[in-house]
Amino acid sequence: MRCRPASLAVFAVALLGVVPTSAGQGVAGSAPLTREAQEVFLRTAAIVSMRTSSVGTTAPKIVTLSDGAFTHDAQIQDVDEREFQRIHNTLVDPDLELVTPLGFSNSYKYNVAAYVLDTHLEIGMVPVTVDRVIDGRTCAVTWWVDDFMMDESARAERQASPPDTGAWAGQMDTIRIFDQLIDNIERADDDLLITNDWKIWMIDHTRTFGSAGRLRAAETLERSSRSLLDRLRHLDQKSLSGLLGAYLTSDEIHGLAARAELIVRWFDRRIEEHGAAAVVYDRPPP
Repeated sequence: MRCRPASLAVFAVALLGVVPTSAGQGVAGSAPLTREAQEVFLRTAAIVSMRTSSVGTTAPKIVTLSDGAFTHDAQIQDVDEREFQRIHNTLVDPDLELVTPLGFSNSYKYNVAAYVLDTHLEIGMVPVTVDRVIDGRTCAVTWWVDDFMMDESARAERQASPPDTGAWAGQMDTIRIFDQLIDNIERADDDLLITNDWKIWMIDHTRTFGSAGRLRAAETLERSSRSLLDRLRHLDQKSLSGLLGAYLTSDEIHGLAARAELIVRWFDRRIEEHGAAAVVYDRPPP
């Protein structure tokens, strides 16, 4: 999916659904569902209604789901245009060259893979997404983001400033790292959804996870949280195959492992040049 809203109002309707009140109705006084509970709900809740979104190049659908006690909206994607062009790359790339891949795929499986990887890295910035068979087709089912305030495009246009600039900068650092890791070829500002608490959610990952074992824009990576960098150090071909083998090809996993190694090496080099205090943090300064 690629959303290009003509206005924030149009985007909000597309995001929250034709009937926004259905987007998060549960039993009175109930606590928000955990991510694990959201996964179960997305996989098992009955489909109450379905409609085609008015935005997006791959005609995503919006569904209202209910388990009898809780009702919530979700988006479903079943596009699966995967180009199996083999791009042979070398794992070791000391110059960290930038690269434009020779093609890309467009698949719902990458939405699921992005969520699984986000969860494994304990980032928590990709909405819960599961795979499920609907009307005979396997698709990605994604939790509709609650408490939507605006997207990054609207925030920049309004020149709105977050109340905690340090926390905001930390989120943006993480987004840049994640996009280099998954080889996101077209992150747009309206793919970054901002909720009322100024948390950023990353959506739309159908055109990611290329097999290229190089970084597109290493120079955009300036800082990282210490915890994320430590988790990246433990990503390798074997662990990623077990984690994402159901959604990615062996070439795509190879490219992902290579990019993880290159990101770690990039930050290690920056630490050598600028010192750890300037590059890694437990919490970014305000």
